[in-house]
Amino acid sequence: MPYSTKQPTADDLLSDTIIATAYAWLCKQRRDYPDAADIWSFRKHWPAERGRLSAELIAGRYRLSVLSRVSLQSGDSVDLWAARDALVLKCLTLVLSSYLPRSERCFHLKSEGESKKGVKAAIHEIQVSLAAHRFVFRTDVHSYYASIAHTKLMAMLSAQIADVRLLDLLAQYLARTAEQGGLFWHYARGIPLACSLSPLMGGFFLYKFDVAVSDSRWFYLRYMDDVLVLTSTRNHLRQAVRKVNGLWAGLDLKKHPDKTFIGRIERGFTFLGQEFP
Repeated sequence: MPYSTKQPTADDLLSDTIIATAYAWLCKQRRDYPDAADIWSFRKHWPAERGRLSAELIAGRYRLSVLSRVSLQSGDSVDLWAARDALVLKCLTLVLSSYLPRSERCFHLKSEGESKKGVKAAIHEIQVSLAAHRFVFRTDVHSYYASIAHTKLMAMLSAQIADVRLLDLLAQYLARTAEQGGLFWHYARGIPLACSLSPLMGGFFLYKFDVAVSDSRWFYLRYMDDVLVLTSTRNHLRQAVRKVNGLWAGLDLKKHPDKTFIGRIERGFTFLGQEFP
């Protein structure tokens, strides 16, 4: 996957294309929000808001606010960013997606105009590869987003990004706080759900894992934290399982016990909602 080798800076967040794309995305995402939601005031005062955002980002003074925890009808809860924070995080996503490396074997991240990624593309590659292999190892990470260690992810990001203003935004995105009814939750681990930046961060966190597991001796594919390895011999299967286990242990990640299958392909297995063979 080609990506820019030029170092990203906070100035990149403020390009007309990035800002316009992020603003259009935000308006679409929150078009059905209630009248009291902050998106409407943000849109009403957009020219002034853009000026304030630009000044704060350039100076490195931008601060993400406390998230609002909202209870859904299903009984679940979700943490929502303020409108201006959601816009900044979307700008960050758009910029970093062109800089952070990603593996060809990571299928959940798809660049604009790229058709060889996504669930359908992953399933097609698996179907084509089945005939040449006899054994399968499929697994995923138990509570992947919630398990990502902030220090490990920041160390990886610091190796790719030099601008301290961008690194500060990323650190704030990780060490976030949510509030509901006077109760506060501070996150010392994990990345947030329902955030435009999180799929990119989730993919990047396992970039070196992809590089290490990709091997000519077997077929390997990953979709977010769903991992699939097909091998032609039992010995290669053992080696692949050992490698995945060791690498995940180094990242403080654990296999999901109920979503792990190791055995012969002919016994059948499920991956990305598709039954194989």
